[in-house]
Amino acid sequence: MFEQLDQLYDVRWVSEELDEIESDIDLLMLVQPENLSEEAIYTLDQFVMGGGKLLLFIDPKAETAQPPAEGEAETQAGESLEGLLKSWGVRYLADQVVVDEAYGLTISMGQGLPPVRHLGLLGVQSDGLNPNEVASAELEVLNFASSGVLLPVEGANSEFNALVWSSPYAQLLALDEYNQIQDPTELMHRVDAATDSYILAARISGAAKSAFEAKPQS
Repeated sequence: MFEQLDQLYDVRWVSEELDEIESDIDLLMLVQPENLSEEAIYTLDQFVMGGGKLLLFIDPKAETAQPPAEGEAETQAGESLEGLLKSWGVRYLADQVVVDEAYGLTISMGQGLPPVRHLGLLGVQSDGLNPNEVASAELEVLNFASSGVLLPVEGANSEFNALVWSSPYAQLLALDEYNQIQDPTELMHRVDAATDSYILAARISGAAKSAFEAKPQS
């Protein structure tokens, strides 16, 4: 993905500590951040408050992440950003996974085994993609793995526009429970006549409130 982006844009890596974001960076892409310091969160906040654009990818469970070592607690990406996002007008539920009876993908279970549907791996069709947004209008299908949910904060000054949403036959499953399921067919029994739809991706714009009254002391 980095190589493809680098063919079209001037792409550079930034420090994982996020102690500084250079002023000539137009768009910052942040993927599955974990355990960000208060100083790093402040740097992000000030980047966005100054007009910078942030492309943030966070899911409760990263399928490609290394499991925690024995004795270590599992951390959810984006958990440290919940307060920051809330000040910008977004609620992110770090401990909930969207399972979808309609958009669940069929996956292979290995040689000699029949394929099964996995309700946590979603293939969102065109009716779940916002046709009025540039980022999603031309897409036909978009795949998600163990996705979280976004909610607008009531009374926020910023504008919350949904880009992608689940089917109406979805529900939330606690991350701890989701992680314990080894056989995807078990998820079929956890969806009990689900009739809710959840926002999987959104664009936030307009006036946002800073999460900080002053720079944190190091």
